[in-house]
Amino acid sequence: MVQLGNKIYSFEEYLTYDDGTDNKYELVNGELKIMPPASGFHALILHFIFKILDQEIDRIEQQCKVMPGTVG
Repeated sequence: MVQLGNKIYSFEEYLTYDDGTDNKYELVNGELKIMPPASGFHALILHFIFKILDQEIDRIEQQCKVMPGTVG
């Protein structure tokens, strides 16, 4: 994990932080740490949750849609 400088960020600053890249960051004790890209295993988990939610929505006959994790 890559750390960014020595600046301590507040939660509010973290929520609005934008460095102009597609990088995702987590806030750890006030420091921004770049998150690694999702793994193949992560994609399998997302797919499983997507299917389960979609099936349950159909079962209870709701007018909702499950969207893939890649949708902003």
